[in-house]
Amino acid sequence: MGKGRVALFIDGIDEISPSARESLLKELSELVQLYPLLRLVITSRPTAVDNRSWPEWNVWLLKEGFLKASINEYTKEQINSFIHSWHKTLANSVSNKENNDKLLSNADSLISILNERSDLSRLATNPLLCSMISAIFYVKDGELPENRIELYQNCIEVLLESRDNKREIDLSHFKLFKSINNKILLVQYLSYWMMDNGKVDLTKEEIIQCFLHRLPISGISNDEINNIFDYFIERSGLLTEYMTNRYIFIHLTFQEYFAALEGLYAYNIGSLAQKVMFDHWHEVIKLTIGVARPHERKELVTKIIDVGMMSPSKETKMIISNVLEQSLEICLDKNERLIRDVEYYKNSF
Repeated sequence: MGKGRVALFIDGIDEISPSARESLLKELSELVQLYPLLRLVITSRPTAVDNRSWPEWNVWLLKEGFLKASINEYTKEQINSFIHSWHKTLANSVSNKENNDKLLSNADSLISILNERSDLSRLATNPLLCSMISAIFYVKDGELPENRIELYQNCIEVLLESRDNKREIDLSHFKLFKSINNKILLVQYLSYWMMDNGKVDLTKEEIIQCFLHRLPISGISNDEINNIFDYFIERSGLLTEYMTNRYIFIHLTFQEYFAALEGLYAYNIGSLAQKVMFDHWHEVIKLTIGVARPHERKELVTKIIDVGMMSPSKETKMIISNVLEQSLEICLDKNERLIRDVEYYKNSF
């Protein structure tokens, strides 16, 4: 490190608990001073480290002389290169030549499908989603979901069910695991509670308390709670311990998707509409509108438009308009009336 031969990558700095951020910046400053030749790359979602969300972050970057950069979306050529590399890496871990050849062939098949389906090729421009698409294509033996929401649904199915089934893992001793829906009920309540309470990570005790709150609905005895906690950490991989007794979702995307499911399950339509004023709820709201049933979607969109109409700020109205437009783009089914309503709202200011 002292000779500049090490590149250190710190991923997801925005997912650090707010209470730990001051000490983290102090430790990073000490690291930079101790190893001035160290190549240090720190990543984050842009909206999570802006001047409003974390003003000290940009001050620290300037003080320590860091260069800010944004990751562009993949080009078509980069998508193809990534998919080939992904399958080649997986093929190198397979000893069977027939399976090896099949994996290499699958890369070309996946690229061909993306070339034919513009909806999924647009998703693949995002590096994370490109990786997910490759994994789902592999697990599902050459089938791809229709849109982003279906992609998330497929990922969750893999993490919570089909992966264990494929490995013939016996989970029959858990009454909870007779249904994937019961597993989802637990993590969706956990996700919404985290979002609603401004939590980016939780202790084991907090997670268990959230699970216990939902257990009567899932019909699970409290005696199983520690094993259930271990399942979500060790087997499913949905939650991960990133520091001692601090747990987060493996990616914020999953937390947001599960929070959207809980918002509908608990019928928090009015509350969700009001949360459109807060940036960190925007993705949850988009996904909620996307997965909602027609009558739920209509009610939520109408209430959000009402919030926008009440705001005196043109900037706020524009933000709400963009959220609604992007929400309707990812719906599993299209509603021309709602599309017209959003367009009418957009033209009203």
